[in-house]
Amino acid sequence: MGLHISAQTWTFPVSGRVTKNGKKLEGAVITLIKDGAEDKQIVTSGNGKFDFVLQPNSDYVITVTKPNFITKRFSFNTQNVPDDRGAKGFGGVDLQEIVLFEIPKNVDLIELNAILSQPIAKFAYQTTARDFNYDEGYTQSMRSKLEKLAVIQKKAEDDDKKKTEEDKKKALADGIASDKYNAAISGADKALLIKDYVNAKAGYNEALGIKPAEKYPKDKISEIDKILADIAAKEAADKAAKEAADKAAKEAADKAAKEAADKAAKDAADKAAKEAADKAAKEAADKAAKEAADKAAKEAADKAAKEAADKAAKEAADKAAKEAADKAAKEAADKAAKDAADKAAKEAADKAAKEAADKAAKDAADKATKEKELNDKYNAALERGNKNFAAKDYLGAKAAFSEALNFKNNEEYPKKKLVEIDKLLADLASKEASENEKEAREKVLNEKYLQALNKGNKAFESKDYEMAKSGYNEALAYKPNEQLPKDKLAEIKKLEEQKEKSEAEKVAKAAADKSAKDAADKAAKEAAERTSREAAEKTAKDAEEKAIKTAADKVNAEKEQEDQYKAALTKADNAFNGKQLRSAQGLYSEALSIKPDEKYPKDKIKEIEGLLDEQAAKDAEKAKHDKYKVLIDKADKQFLVKQYGSAKMIYKDALVLLPDEKYPRDKIIQIDDLVAKEKTLTASAVTAKPNPTPAVVRSAAIVAPPKDADPEMKKQYVNTLVSKYPQGITEEKSQEGNCKIVKLIVVRGNNAAIYRKSIWAWGQIFYFKDDISITEAAFSSETQ
Repeated sequence: MGLHISAQTWTFPVSGRVTKNGKKLEGAVITLIKDGAEDKQIVTSGNGKFDFVLQPNSDYVITVTKPNFITKRFSFNTQNVPDDRGAKGFGGVDLQEIVLFEIPKNVDLIELNAILSQPIAKFAYQTTARDFNYDEGYTQSMRSKLEKLAVIQKKAEDDDKKKTEEDKKKALADGIASDKYNAAISGADKALLIKDYVNAKAGYNEALGIKPAEKYPKDKISEIDKILADIAAKEAADKAAKEAADKAAKEAADKAAKEAADKAAKDAADKAAKEAADKAAKEAADKAAKEAADKAAKEAADKAAKEAADKAAKEAADKAAKEAADKAAKEAADKAAKDAADKAAKEAADKAAKEAADKAAKDAADKATKEKELNDKYNAALERGNKNFAAKDYLGAKAAFSEALNFKNNEEYPKKKLVEIDKLLADLASKEASENEKEAREKVLNEKYLQALNKGNKAFESKDYEMAKSGYNEALAYKPNEQLPKDKLAEIKKLEEQKEKSEAEKVAKAAADKSAKDAADKAAKEAAERTSREAAEKTAKDAEEKAIKTAADKVNAEKEQEDQYKAALTKADNAFNGKQLRSAQGLYSEALSIKPDEKYPKDKIKEIEGLLDEQAAKDAEKAKHDKYKVLIDKADKQFLVKQYGSAKMIYKDALVLLPDEKYPRDKIIQIDDLVAKEKTLTASAVTAKPNPTPAVVRSAAIVAPPKDADPEMKKQYVNTLVSKYPQGITEEKSQEGNCKIVKLIVVRGNNAAIYRKSIWAWGQIFYFKDDISITEAAFSSETQ
């Protein structure tokens, strides 16, 4: 049951600022997680600020972190806001200053993770205040953990200050070494740019000898080693692909030739066997005819013997003529078959050769097309680089010339322009007048790097690898030391090599498959022609036997169907009599599937459906009463501990289940009476305390009325403050657990309000007016 959720349109803004050691922190990653899934993510600029707009009826978690820094979490629950309150809107909350620090080296990470795995603070809509507020109980439960976090933070800040001092001393000592290191790196970079990998690697090794801990020369040496390995791997892959294609084509041709030769040998063997059988049959027939003629000559008269001899001679002549004709026809057929096999073998070989030639022509055309595309992209990048150079956008020009060099790495012009741009950028860097200019340049550089990286990522996702390479090379032009673009370029290279290898394998396999299929198709056709004659002779006999079998099968099937039907009915009746209704329903359905026109199983299924509906209704009614009892028991427990708001809501849920029940109605009325009495007692307990001058005091708590309270209650609250406190501003201070509270009671004429400032040890500050959240600006202006 619970609160009804309708389509609400209000929003709740959340903002804050991230700092480190009192300074605004750039590059902090702020992630908004909605209902367990990432919704938005931003990276802070130089001002360290961020803001989100939360939607109704969701669970949010905001995480604030930076690589190698701790992570702080804040929980926001925007559920259970009444429609009438949501329609009035909310001012939101400003988390103010969120302090991050780098994870200290000597710290118990298990203990630190145990603290930071939970939200620093939780915010939710509070029905009593009719506004969003932090969960004071939860914050109190986190007190010991927050105190430990404060100790860790203090140590991290002290370590950071110490490290800064040590870095300054080290920077002075490393000045001379840095000059030598930079000179070696510069020479190596130039050698790498023109693909002189031997001298480039020697330069990076020299730089590494000066500064062994530096990552850049190590990465460059690894990059060069990988390039050299990739070149060797590509050459090996190209060679393997070519060998595989040649082998596949040769195997296909050999297979086709072998199959044709095997078939010709088989046909010759078949012919020899048939000739031997024909000869044996003829000799047997001749012998039988001679014996018959001899016998006839002895037993019959001369005339009969002569007639028999004439007849036998004629039959023998006819038979010999027929056998000669048959033999000539067979030899002609065998020759035609051999000619066809020879022709098929030749056609297969010709076809394989033609396909190989077609592939070579297609590869040449594809290569020409790719070279044209490459030239177009190279010229476009070159034109863009020249325009940017003319406009003095040296970083843009460097990115464009780097892109052009990626397309044609042997061209001298872009290499010379890159060397020229590096010198101009170095000159510009040495002429930067102030730290602000440097920060602005770095910010522009970072933005262009991120734009180029985003361009590469989008192209990579859509599998436009040429455009992706362009984006990543552009990003490297802005930030040569970044590893991500290098990794993505290496990944693209690997994907392209895999694609080339896969395509070569496909071509080889397709050629082999086609040759095999052609040979198989031909063999199948010949086999079909041989068997068709035999099949025709057998068809009549099979038809007669099938007719007899079909009649017998029909009788047997009808008997089997009847037996199955009766068996299913017997099982169904037994299940029904045993009150196993679901099982019986399935068995009657089984019987009906055997004999669909039978009335009895249909009637029984209908009867069972009625019985099941009655049982389901009884079960639902019982479940409703059981749930009602659980809710009443839960509400009674909340009532006993004086949690009247929660108890009242649960009693209402129980009434939704059983609207005619009297008990929950009586308890709701009782709760309303108790709440009204408590408010009356609180209001009457307030007494006037005149004080001629503003002072810092402690007082009994005066509870502000809800925002939508009736005017009389609000008037009584203001009158109580006016009578209790002097004109002007009275300050009250207190400590509640890990939170310092500063109250300012402002009385001006007949108007009064209580302003509260809550300062948490973990760096958060919240502002309230009459227990309703307000902004820092409103707090400051209204308490002047």
